[in-house]
Amino acid sequence: MISGIVLSLTLLTSIGQGSLLQQTTSGWCSPNMVPMGDVTISCIGVDPRALRVLNKRLAAMEGTLEQKLREANDWAARYHELEQRLAENQGHSELSRQAQEYVHEGKYEEAKAILDKMLTNDEQLIAQAAQNHYNRGQIFELQSQPREALPHYQQPSLSTQ
Repeated sequence: MISGIVLSLTLLTSIGQGSLLQQTTSGWCSPNMVPMGDVTISCIGVDPRALRVLNKRLAAMEGTLEQKLREANDWAARYHELEQRLAENQGHSELSRQAQEYVHEGKYEEAKAILDKMLTNDEQLIAQAAQNHYNRGQIFELQSQPREALPHYQQPSLSTQ
């Protein structure tokens, strides 16, 4: 009789601590389940500040835990890809670093503003390169060498002008 009570108490204690709950996941993200509480998602290598933004979005999203977990894994893959691309951007290293920090903080509007600035700079460089190719072609024309000018007039950067 006493051994049956001890077994029941041990079983109830185990259930209360959640040791009977078995959780398996795959991918970047996994749910953090709290008994009688909200489910949040945790993703490997994602800054906790960015995770707060993701979890707010997931909480507002309709769907099952499985659907939300799938969405979180897709999101985490995009996050890591963006993080890597920003780290590798040599042309705008300081701006890339700032954008990357905003991404880590979950401040996506600020990161977009930095990327817009980078795009404007890049577009100006492309326009300048196009102008320089055209000018180079013009020099060949002034030297009566139209064949040499042709490759400069055919540069891809000129076709976007």
